[in-house]
Amino acid sequence: FGGSVPQHVRDRSFEMVRRADKLLIVGSSLAVWSSFRLCKEAAAHGKPIAIVNTGETRADPLAELKLDQGGCGTILEDLVARLGLD
Repeated sequence: FGGSVPQHVRDRSFEMVRRADKLLIVGSSLAVWSSFRLCKEAAAHGKPIAIVNTGETRADPLAELKLDQGGCGTILEDLVARLGLD
């Protein structure tokens, strides 16, 4: 918090976003630029973004899905059950 992300971590993060099919954000407001710019990168490459977070995030306008009713743990448990992954 407050420090710069090392270049090698930033580069690896962007590479992971580029290789991903989708981006899932859990429990973050994305207030820090270093995390929000990964969402912008995903959106720029047409990758769907889903956000599980109580309250607004900077990337809400970029998200195809936003789940915010209840805590993140509860939402994820319900999602796993609905998808039959439990």
